[in-house]
Amino acid sequence: MADKDANNSPDVANAKLLAGLPDEDNAVRSRCTYCDNPASSFCGRCRFARYCSAACQKKDFLFHKKLCSEYEKSYNSDKRPSPNHVRAIIFPANEFKPAFIWLRQVVVNNGHISFSDMGYLGDYAKDLLGMTELHNVLLDVGHGLLVISRSHNVLPEAPLNKCVMNIGKAGHM
Repeated sequence: MADKDANNSPDVANAKLLAGLPDEDNAVRSRCTYCDNPASSFCGRCRFARYCSAACQKKDFLFHKKLCSEYEKSYNSDKRPSPNHVRAIIFPANEFKPAFIWLRQVVVNNGHISFSDMGYLGDYAKDLLGMTELHNVLLDVGHGLLVISRSHNVLPEAPLNKCVMNIGKAGHM
């Protein structure tokens, strides 16, 4: 009886749904990271960033090198803790390097994917005030963009995020 209940748990149901999702949306993954044209090659190190030309790869190098080696170390699919975990990048406001984590997600009845426990954010979960969906996370796509912040302040009152500022040039992001 316990096995039957375990197979009907929300975690098992979520794992089954998420296991059926594509790793990445091919329509997005086949585009150049720099200019959004159809890509024909990829970064030889992380094998994640795609490019349409050597010129675009060269233009993206200063930005991409800041993420590439960490991606290679942290994000290989064989390091995924469970099928419920997705890749996430944290840009800590008071640090200069992004943090790469595996974030546990669950499927919500309305077809969106949500995060079940902000505890998976570790120390970054302290004092979180809210989330803003910038791109709905739909089951048929398998990805999206979610902003989680400690501050609801709007500029100019909100402090600058040192990590984001360190990644690109002024006006770049």
